[in-house]
Amino acid sequence: MWQEFHNIIDLLDRVKTDKEIAGDDGFVANRYPIRFVLFDNFKDSFDFIHHLSCNVKSVEKWMDGDYPDRIITHTELVDKFVAFFRKNEDNDFVIAPFSELARFYDNEKTLQFEALIRTIKSLESTQNGFNKKQRIYIPLVGLEGKMSKFANETQIKIWYFKNIDSSLNYRLILTESTYEVKRLEANHTIVNSIKEWLNIWQQGDAKQRIISLSPSLFANAEYAQPDNAFDFCTCNNVFDFLANGLNLNFGDITYREQDEKYWLRLAKEIDINHFSFESFFNGYFHIDQLADYNVFLKTWFGCNDDFGKWLLCTYYLEKFCNQNSYICQCIKNSHSYNTTDFFASVVLSVFDCEEAELYIEERKVCMDFASKNGVNVNIDVEGRMQNELVKIAEQQGYAKAVKYLTHLTHTEKRLAINWLGQKKINIGDVKDVYPDLYYYLSGTLDSILPWVPDYFEAYRESKIANAISDDVAQIINVQNKNHVSFNIWYNSFKTTKTILNNREDIEVIYWIDGLGVEWIPYISWLLGLKEGVYLNETHIARASYPTTTAINKISLEEMSHNNLKKIGDLDNYAHQNTNKYPEYLIDEFKIVNEAISKIISEYAGKKIAIVSDHGITAMSQYCNGLNLVGYKSDHGGRLAVKESGKPNIDDNYVICEDGKTVCALKHNSLCGKIPTGQSAHGGCLPEEVLVPIFIISSQKETSKYSTKLLTTEITGNNPVIEFEIKGDNVANPYIMYGNTRYNLTKSGNNYRTDTLTLIAATTTVTLHIGSDYKQTFSLKINVGAKEDDLFDF
Repeated sequence: MWQEFHNIIDLLDRVKTDKEIAGDDGFVANRYPIRFVLFDNFKDSFDFIHHLSCNVKSVEKWMDGDYPDRIITHTELVDKFVAFFRKNEDNDFVIAPFSELARFYDNEKTLQFEALIRTIKSLESTQNGFNKKQRIYIPLVGLEGKMSKFANETQIKIWYFKNIDSSLNYRLILTESTYEVKRLEANHTIVNSIKEWLNIWQQGDAKQRIISLSPSLFANAEYAQPDNAFDFCTCNNVFDFLANGLNLNFGDITYREQDEKYWLRLAKEIDINHFSFESFFNGYFHIDQLADYNVFLKTWFGCNDDFGKWLLCTYYLEKFCNQNSYICQCIKNSHSYNTTDFFASVVLSVFDCEEAELYIEERKVCMDFASKNGVNVNIDVEGRMQNELVKIAEQQGYAKAVKYLTHLTHTEKRLAINWLGQKKINIGDVKDVYPDLYYYLSGTLDSILPWVPDYFEAYRESKIANAISDDVAQIINVQNKNHVSFNIWYNSFKTTKTILNNREDIEVIYWIDGLGVEWIPYISWLLGLKEGVYLNETHIARASYPTTTAINKISLEEMSHNNLKKIGDLDNYAHQNTNKYPEYLIDEFKIVNEAISKIISEYAGKKIAIVSDHGITAMSQYCNGLNLVGYKSDHGGRLAVKESGKPNIDDNYVICEDGKTVCALKHNSLCGKIPTGQSAHGGCLPEEVLVPIFIISSQKETSKYSTKLLTTEITGNNPVIEFEIKGDNVANPYIMYGNTRYNLTKSGNNYRTDTLTLIAATTTVTLHIGSDYKQTFSLKINVGAKEDDLFDF
């Protein structure tokens, strides 16, 4: 029989009338003493028990003390219940807590809960219990749904105190761990076993949020539904616990199993009383906010571990992935949080995007950051990228394909060179993605002969095209038609030694082996990128022929007083048999770039010259060798030595002073063919003969003087400044100090001022040489030390 109540008074009156019932109804009531009392919340249940004047028995006492988390079976519970019932026939009892164990019995497959209730409801009183009208009250909290099955049965008494106030519900979080989250105890009751779980309901001191770490309750949680006293949350992993169990806000983040170790690390950092994902993120990275992908990339490269990168990605996904964010696509496609894997995703993800062009600019920024931070992409990723780029070029055009190029990978550099060489794209298309290539091709030369700039422009384009152009061939057929035409232009240029003769202002001379004038535009651009470095002069000089290191190094060493510093070697690289187009061009850019960077890092503000012994030709690899009979090949046939007799005059070569050695005038080598991929030197082509000179200093304006302040501190005892001045015709040097002119007197390379009148507030001095040179130096002034007073006792 099912009966509903809507206040505690009516329910308690029902308890009273039930005890006093007489007649046939009394016989039945006394014969079957079990009363199931349903409640929607524990508050009402506790009030009910408090108002009854009978003993309370907890099922917790029937558990095995050695196994506090073993859930006793429903048959064991029946046996314990019956034994207690038979033994305690004199008094009324409340069995509580009871439902807090019974709710976890299976009522779907094995119908354990139903069997439990049916068995208990059928229990009959002992004779003594019958005589004393014994009643056993069993409060059942939140089980209205399960008990409704018995509503129409006459042999059961169910009293239901209905109270739909859901604010009185408890939140039960079932989890295997608290994952070391801090300060949970302040607002959560934590139970570790079934015994502890039952005990909190016996004491009545449970907080509204309960965390159960009991493996038995976790395993049987699915059977507890439906339940109108508890809001259940079963947490299967750390993310479930944080987001669903503790209701921490992580937005729309999707949990991935491979990220578990990072969520575990995050959980240890969480103080439940003071946590927001945004505040934690900003505090961890010491930033105000993650504004955009530029901040993301800077932060990524500031991370020292995968946890930081995971945190960065996870937060970025939550904040930006409702926008058109390329980085979000890359995060989703990445399998880990190491830099190599993430940037593999950056390289490739764009090709799977439906509106790929929306992401081109953001992808380029990502690739730029990767390049600046030395990220390497593995060969498989580069191969897949190349296939996609070639497919776009063939299907949608090269103008579209070039938009996807960046300067991160070797593959992109190869494609840029190939496409530009084949005239599929324009030089402007590579300015941002491969600036080395752009500036190698873009500059011009300042030469005394008008054909020289045109020739080297055509020569550089031929290198990129991997073939000799008609312009290159035509100029050579005119300028190197024979030894006479060659010597005319050859003798128009001075040697490096002649140009730099008596240049005492140059303090250090650096030598890059094999550097030809083709590199002047590229090196001029590189130097322009260096802070505090100025290219004061550029010259074109001629090397002696044969254009070999052995011949030309001698004069360079003499000029530098045997203090020639070699940095960079294009010569040695040119002869390697592993060289292939276009890789050898990429490697040459790297060799020159590294050489210039090393020189600048070493020169420490001095005025220096960068020179070369000879240039190199890349064109001979495209021409058959002449295979001259009776000659011994040298330097790949760019020069050859007559094995007997004297060589005849021939338009293919020029005869050297020794009367035996000949040097090629054309791109055809004199003996065998230069192997494909290799460059060579030794002959008399413009790219072999003409070499650059770069004069570099820390002064923006060109000067023939090198100056250095030797006196860093001036004292009142010796108010004289000394300089080191190098250069030709140091005419009338003087300084201006405090609006006063002081002349300098020479002593070797050093110059001294007259005695200065020191001014404590004036700490700069300006050196003048002639009418066009001046430089300002800073001084430390010490006008005099304070003497001790000998009579001060």
